[in-house]
Amino acid sequence: MDIRSYYDSLPNGGRRALAKDLNISPAYLYQMVTKIRPIAPKLCRAIQIATESAVTVHDLRPDIFGPAVGVSPDQGKTASEDEAPTVDRRRTDRRIDDRLHPAATDEGHSA
Repeated sequence: MDIRSYYDSLPNGGRRALAKDLNISPAYLYQMVTKIRPIAPKLCRAIQIATESAVTVHDLRPDIFGPAVGVSPDQGKTASEDEAPTVDRRRTDRRIDDRLHPAATDEGHSA
């Protein structure tokens, strides 16, 4: 499901609750949903979790996470997208994971 459909289906107070779950303002959520602002990759996983996978990282940013499993890469493409460079998903996912879960540092050990 795309984020706009999910957002539009939320009951009263649901949009504010979703923004609160994501630790962002309702205005920022609206800007991402309406594509005024791009959805930050670090928020994609949080949105997937908050929506209980109704909206997946693949739905949100196929340019980074690739198409959803079982979806043809050509499905929904426009002619200009055929010319777009490919993204190494493994490398991108690893970089995003590294940002979300930085390695533990030795704060208590000094030389």
